[in-house]
Amino acid sequence: SQELARAAAGAGRLQNPKRLYLKLLPALYEAYPKKRILTAVVLAFIQENLTGPRYFPWYEKAVEAQISLPGLFEAFLRSLPDDYGRLLPREALLYFSYVTEMDDYSRSALYRNILLYAKRDSDIFRLYERAMEQFAMAQLFAGRIDSRLAVIYKEMIYAELIDFQLAKTMPAILASHRIDCHNDAMCFVIVRCEEMMEEARYALEDGAAYAPLYSGRETLQFEDAHGNRYVDLPCEKTAAMQDTDELMKCCFETDPDHPMLFVGACRRAVEKGKLTADDVALLEQAGQKVFLHPLFKSRITSAIVRYYKTQADGNPDGRDGSVSY
Repeated sequence: SQELARAAAGAGRLQNPKRLYLKLLPALYEAYPKKRILTAVVLAFIQENLTGPRYFPWYEKAVEAQISLPGLFEAFLRSLPDDYGRLLPREALLYFSYVTEMDDYSRSALYRNILLYAKRDSDIFRLYERAMEQFAMAQLFAGRIDSRLAVIYKEMIYAELIDFQLAKTMPAILASHRIDCHNDAMCFVIVRCEEMMEEARYALEDGAAYAPLYSGRETLQFEDAHGNRYVDLPCEKTAAMQDTDELMKCCFETDPDHPMLFVGACRRAVEKGKLTADDVALLEQAGQKVFLHPLFKSRITSAIVRYYKTQADGNPDGRDGSVSY
């Protein structure tokens, strides 16, 4: 009845709504689609801190109905699905432009939406541009990556911004892959690079982790809660970012001692059919790198020896200044 609907709407002022009440209110709105009941539904969800794609249609209805409730825009943003597919409502964008305290998850969702759907010459983009740049840099320096941040980095980070400090952090972000393990008993993924001495360990959350895979030939192991390790478990690897070669090159030019970029450059040189003098100059630095695996150092030494032997064979008078190994 209409009286029951009004009573339910008034009950929205209760603190800590009960589970039955949370089920009753949406059903009442379906029967009586009144703004007062919608307000009660959304208020109850906000009071219980219920967010996520399941609740997004309700928050969206409330925003469209221009309902004014504390926390509505925040709940709307935290529930935003990845496939929302359009720019956030203007009133929400203007509201968040004045909000100074916002968690990183909400900021990344907000900025991803703006970067994907706002025109670069729009007042909304200009309103947020500086904040998005600062957020992108802060997250990069913290070494964070996920699907939302990947969009932000792609749109906001340019080669001209890369300095020495950023060049130390950024390669791991550029090489990040999402690793999805389909075994619920696994807690960690361990990444081993055959050229390196140390391994890296990343926690799985909901069966997924982000880890840098520089060459695509890394060995993955999975670890359960008891420390047991497993190989050859089915998993999926998806690059977090695309078209990163230019930024990687800029990072290496800025920080040529970056361990993984140095390893990659040495690997490419060793695998060449014919070394150049620049390749050998690079490889000769490897002997002083303590992070390299002895077997990889042996491969490098063999490549250098072959180079100088070829040089000596082609220059019997030794004018090239070859070095003995």
